[in-house]
Amino acid sequence: MFKIRKSIVLASTVGSIIEIYDLFLFGLLSSFIATSFFPESASNTLIKTLLIFSIGYIARPLGSITFGVISDYYGRKRSLYISILLMGISTLMIALLPGYNTLGNLSIALLVTLRVIQGFSAGGEYTNAITFLVEHSNQADRGFLGSLATMGTNTGALLAIAATTVFLYLQSRYHFSQEYWRVLFLLSVPGTFLGLYIRKHVPESIEFIKCSLSTNKTSFWVIAKSCVCNVISNPKRSLALLFFTIQGVSVTSILLVYTPIFLTKTTGFSAAHAQTFNLFSIITLILVIPLAGKLSDKWGRMRLTALSSIGLFAISLVYFALLNQGTQTSILTALIIASALTAGFAVSASVLIVEILPISIRATSAALIYGAGAAIFGSSMPLFSELIVKLTKNPVAPGYLMSCLSCLGIIGFVLLRSYLNPKNSKVIHNQALQPQA
Repeated sequence: MFKIRKSIVLASTVGSIIEIYDLFLFGLLSSFIATSFFPESASNTLIKTLLIFSIGYIARPLGSITFGVISDYYGRKRSLYISILLMGISTLMIALLPGYNTLGNLSIALLVTLRVIQGFSAGGEYTNAITFLVEHSNQADRGFLGSLATMGTNTGALLAIAATTVFLYLQSRYHFSQEYWRVLFLLSVPGTFLGLYIRKHVPESIEFIKCSLSTNKTSFWVIAKSCVCNVISNPKRSLALLFFTIQGVSVTSILLVYTPIFLTKTTGFSAAHAQTFNLFSIITLILVIPLAGKLSDKWGRMRLTALSSIGLFAISLVYFALLNQGTQTSILTALIIASALTAGFAVSASVLIVEILPISIRATSAALIYGAGAAIFGSSMPLFSELIVKLTKNPVAPGYLMSCLSCLGIIGFVLLRSYLNPKNSKVIHNQALQPQA
């Protein structure tokens, strides 16, 4: 039994680590990729490369829904296997793709295509990994096991940043060819093979098997239609889960993406120093996430989601005020508090989103809700934060945006609590929610 649970955890976390590592590398190495795939005479090559990077995020919602339907039709295991296979192939091809000097504009077109495939496959990873872990867990440790998928995504980001940092240091010291950026993409190949091997041999979710035996197989279209109808027919639940998603991806984006920009522009820290603080944030998240998962099992997902949202609302303005002071002590204090609260919310809300949905359309419904929230708000919060600073001339103004986003979790808690029938009231305050049929 222990070996089976260990393989299940590895199947979910290793895949998440590899996929997010591959996804993040493109953005972190944009300046080097630009020199390979655009002519020297071209203008704004970095902006064009970052635009290609953003295209991957646009493809994620489509990937989320597609892999959600595959997961509900064929099984969680097959969906996870295909997603890491596509990511591995596209990443390997990016590493080996000849540059502009060899293929001309065709190299740019192929790079865009491979980036779309990367984003598409990444869309099928996160919600399916959590679904897989949740369905293999028991009621006593569901939050902890579900949290490991979230920990995996953050670990992948950490490895990508660490690998890029080492590469930049070595490149500046030994002055080797900038084309060596391709090596960092090739480093994920062994991890991809490991992930494929583990996911091929891991057992399918028992909950999915039971559900499949008790219901007739339907077409992809019927699953997608049932999912949309279920989302529309339960507006309070759907809005609550959408609000949880928006808050989760938006606050995380502000914490990990906008904070280094804020520190560089407002306090005068160098980009490298600001990224050091960013590493500290990710490490804090990784350490706190499994503890938050354990806490959600003890307190209940609903309670931890609400308390984390209230905490984030309370410290939003204080967070930016501490950052604005510009001392290492004030910055680290702000990052520790914000990262801990963000971890608590991310774990409890993500597991809650999955376990409250019907098993037969769980993966598709979670993907639809998560994809909608992440696509619209995930990549736009740094831009909105910077616009607010420019409009108000107040460096701590993004704190008001963060406060409003934190309110969404509180509103979602109220909506979800009113959606649940009275017999679930004890579950809300004591233990995690049972899936709703």
